[in-house]
Order: sequence, then structure tokens, then C-alpha cells
Amino acid sequence: MILIIERFTVDAPPAARGWIDILVLIPALLYLPLLLVNRNWLISRIGLPIYTAGLFLFGVLGIGSSVINLFSMGPGFQTSCFICGLIALGYLGKTKIKYLVWRIRKAATS
Repeated sequence: MILIIERFTVDAPPAARGWIDILVLIPALLYLPLLLVNRNWLISRIGLPIYTAGLFLFGVLGIGSSVINLFSMGPGFQTSCFICGLIALGYLGKTKIKYLVWRIRKAATS
């Protein structure tokens, strides 16, 4: 919601608004695996790592884009991207990130 509000209230270059649109779509698409798991259409050992990896990517992209001031997005967008990235990574926490790394290593060795 933070990104959506920023998208419509801050005057920014078109490229920066396009980046915010992409960042808004990522969480929306991340909930699809969760919905499929909840409806038993997708097993949780596949859906939950997809969600966790996507949320981690969202957090890293949000923080990274704010630090490098991607597309000259201005201080309002920079702050919003940074805060959303921190929220995403904070939600994952240390335990889920360790689990994600363990799953990636397991998949790489098999």
C-alpha cells in the first residue's frame, strides 16, 4: 500500500514510476503461490519456498533501488522503496532466510 500511495502522490520521472509499478506487482504475484497452497492446488514444499524467495528478492530490490537512486526517483520514492524492502526482509526474519539458503544449497547439490 505504501508503494501504491507513493506512485500516485509523488511527481517523479516516468522511468521511476514504471519501477514502482514493477515493485507493486511483485508482492501481488507472490500471493498467487500462497493462494494455490491454501486451496491445495500446490504443495507447500514448492509454494512456500517460491513465496519466500520472491519476498527476499522484493526486499533486496527495494533496498537496492533506493540506495543507488534508480531512475533518479527522488527522496520520496527512495524512502518508500527502502522502507518496503526493510519490511519485507524483516518479515522474513533470520529463520526463513536461513531456510531459503538451505533449500537453494540442497537443490544445487542434487
